Amino acid sequence: MARLLQRDLRPVYVFENREQESDYVGTETVSVYVRTVSANVQPAENKITAEAFGQSVYDMMRIICPKDSGIGELCAVSFTDTEQPTHEVTSVSCYRDHMIVLVKKVHG
Repeated sequence: MARLLQRDLRPVYVFENREQESDYVGTETVSVYVRTVSANVQPAENKITAEAFGQSVYDMMRIICPKDSGIGELCAVSFTDTEQPTHEVTSVSCYRDHMIVLVKKVHG
């Protein structure tokens, strides 16, 4: 991975969406905590991202992490705890030794 200073890394709690039996009829999708990764987290506010996502860019963060971190487009993340996700993955860009994940705040 691109050399990141340890002091710049922070924990990112990764959740995967899984189907489970609903209390009513059928199944429902729930977010399940699966792992914690150390990553560089920055605001996603730049010209290219703003052109692609418009005003929602202000609710977005960019995560720079190892390529093998296991964060995919069907995942969600939290920057605070393992209880529930605070951001959903919007896009994943993989490079030779790292990946950049854009996440958008979940309004709930």
